[in-house]
Amino acid sequence: MSANLGQAVAEAGRYLGHFEGLADTWDVFQVGEEYGYRVPLTIGTLRALFELAKDVHDTAKEYGAQDLDRVLSRGR
Repeated sequence: MSANLGQAVAEAGRYLGHFEGLADTWDVFQVGEEYGYRVPLTIGTLRALFELAKDVHDTAKEYGAQDLDRVLSRGR
């Protein structure tokens, strides 16, 4: 991973907070046109967040719903 995941989350979170009222379907070009602002996320952040999502997806495929319920109930 080229960027620290904690740094990636912090970087993305700073910018997402500015756009809470926007629909999730908006892209950075629409935001730029509407507000004159581009979201300056680094490629490393995008890569780290993608890799996290891929890891979560791959891990989730290995477990069934009952397995996930059992693991999640331990934290309650």
